[in-house]
Parts: sequence; structure tokens; C-alpha cells
Amino acid sequence: MAVTVDAPAIPPRHPACSRLNDDPLRLIDLLDFFHLMSDSSHYERVGAVLFNAEHGPLGAVWLDQGCQDQVNFDLRLLARIALHHDAHGLYLVHSHPHSDDPQPSRRDIEATRAAHACLAPLGIPVLDHHIFGTPDGVSTPIFKFRARGVVWIADATESGSSE
Repeated sequence: MAVTVDAPAIPPRHPACSRLNDDPLRLIDLLDFFHLMSDSSHYERVGAVLFNAEHGPLGAVWLDQGCQDQVNFDLRLLARIALHHDAHGLYLVHSHPHSDDPQPSRRDIEATRAAHACLAPLGIPVLDHHIFGTPDGVSTPIFKFRARGVVWIADATESGSSE
């Protein structure tokens, strides 16, 4: 199941919009991952930071690079990668390269919910989702779902939800 993040319409896929690493099962060093995530690319990127049972980071993985205003990622691939590395939780991370205020869209929240619904039964919850905005040369704005109270886990406390 592919999930579209932040896309009003899905344009034809450009050949340059491809995975950033040749082996999706290979983890990337966290410093390299966050450096690339916060660079001034013109294309949205999506990845995940995997955590072990002790809540320590295992590393990160690129899931895909999209086009200017959308990126897709495959939930089956994400589940395969998380299981392969024995992850006990993960953060989703993606970029909004054309925004200095990286607020999540409705589709971003839906994609986070879909990923959590897919992975939680496997014992791999989505712990948070971070969206990187456009860097200004000094810093990169980051929207952190959990810190801002954005709910993606359907439960009895969620108001207005039929889930």
C-alpha cells in the first residue's frame, strides 16, 4: 500500500524522483540522514529513524524522494525494513522544501495514521513524525507532531473520531 504525503494531485513521476539509497535495507548514519533532510533540496523526501527496544536509535533509512509538493512511500517496504532491523518503534521524517512553516497537511496526518495502523500490530509503533521546512542558512524549522499535540493514534480520547 503506497501512501501519498501532502499531495493535492499526483503528477507523473519524474525519473529523477527515485530512492536515495540503492539498498533500502541499509541503514544510514543519523548525522548524514538529518544533514540531507535539512538541505535545500527542491524535492520532498521521506524517511524513517528506527529505534531498538531500549529506545536507542538504530539508524535511519530513506524511503523515497518525490517531486516538489508530494512524496509517496510504500508501507510494505517500511514494515519490511523495520522488521529486518528488529525495530521497536520509529519516527517518520519528511521535508516540506518550499515552506518555512512546515505545518502538517491533512494528508500528512492520514499518512502517519496509516503507517501507525500498519506497524503497531507488529509491535513497531510510529512514535513521532517530524517535518523539516526550508532552511534559512542558520536553522531549519521542524514541526514535531508529538510536541505540538497532533494525534495520529486513534483512541477514545480523540475528539470527533469515528475510528
